[in-house]
Amino acid sequence: MSKLVVYNGKCEDIYGSSPPCHLVIGEVYEVVSIQYLYRHPEYLLKGYPGQYNSKWFDDISNMQLAISDTSPQIGKIEFRYKCFLVGLKDGKPCYNEIEIHVAESHIFGIDIYKIIDFEGNIYIVKVY
Repeated sequence: MSKLVVYNGKCEDIYGSSPPCHLVIGEVYEVVSIQYLYRHPEYLLKGYPGQYNSKWFDDISNMQLAISDTSPQIGKIEFRYKCFLVGLKDGKPCYNEIEIHVAESHIFGIDIYKIIDFEGNIYIVKVY
């Protein structure tokens, strides 16, 4: 079992997780095993001792990359945030314009935002 996740900066400890003091927000980590404590999943990360609360991470398999010329309004619901999904077609980059109905938005890096829509889809948006 192996999957890639991104540390989202959360650190609440309900089940006796290892402290996340050496994890970096936005960094990708490999989950090598999942253990359940009181029916709650805890991740074992490659190269990091201990077990970490699964809610501290976002699974990058359900993330989509997008670009935009405007920043989202942090902490506010937006019903028509315009951006372009980035993909590949015949081995070449392609861009599809979409409107995201933003339920949550967070700063993810310099001019990079994490947006979650009302269906739970996650978008990483680079503003240019």
